[in-house]
Amino acid sequence: MFIVTFIRVFAEFFQVVVVIPRWDHRLKDPESVAFAILDVLADFESEGKLKNLPKSKKFPVKTILAILLFKQYYNLPLRDAQHYGRKFFGANIHYSTLHNWEKKLNLEELTNHLLKKLQKLPYASTQADSTIIQIKKGRIEVQAITRILPGLLYPVAVKITTSENELIELLPGGSGNFYADGAYDSKKVLNTVVEKGYRPIVKKTKNAPGGFGSKKRDRVFSEEEYRHRNPHEGFWGAFTTWFGSRIPCFLKKTTVTRILLGVMCYGLKILLRVKYCLNNRG
Repeated sequence: MFIVTFIRVFAEFFQVVVVIPRWDHRLKDPESVAFAILDVLADFESEGKLKNLPKSKKFPVKTILAILLFKQYYNLPLRDAQHYGRKFFGANIHYSTLHNWEKKLNLEELTNHLLKKLQKLPYASTQADSTIIQIKKGRIEVQAITRILPGLLYPVAVKITTSENELIELLPGGSGNFYADGAYDSKKVLNTVVEKGYRPIVKKTKNAPGGFGSKKRDRVFSEEEYRHRNPHEGFWGAFTTWFGSRIPCFLKKTTVTRILLGVMCYGLKILLRVKYCLNNRG
């Protein structure tokens, strides 16, 4: 529970985020990463969040998930994941079994539960961001809600969907500017954004007349004006910098699992950066 406590204390007493740099060596230390993974999964287990996952006869599903998260964090092959499973998690799970579990797991709900821990962090603005990942049998569209501070970009919700309405349902209440591209210029989406406390700054599309709802709060801007107001890189740009622009697998189910594991790893890295920052403060 210590990571949750750190986040809560941080959110209550600090108004700006001063975290260790993303290239700090402690974020690459395997033992620290393994411990953080086990700590978060222990929180999930105590909160009953692992009950909906498939059951395993031989190994606890928590251990399988821990190994898969460790594998994704370091972009490891499955054979190497088997080795580190023995070393850090006390389970010798064959790499073919790990691969089969990647096809079984549905991690969207669990991923969003982890990202809720990041919603306690301060932020300057919020952004909706989407990407399309091509696979041999089609494509996968992934959308995320991202919080932004200078030098820090972190997701607070993610959805495998082509529907902006479905993503906006996950938008937590907040304040400040909400940036999004032209796909979010519908009246329903913008009204929901306003109801949740934000001021929409949306890129204008060819079909957009220039504003919806209350024009004092709901604004649609040209691409040049939009980029001037929102110069920040999208979350998926940072994601692909870490994990690459292609997920190396053939099946759609496995690809989705690895995308969500990657988003969870991104959240874990933010939690570690906050944890070490607070430790440094004494």
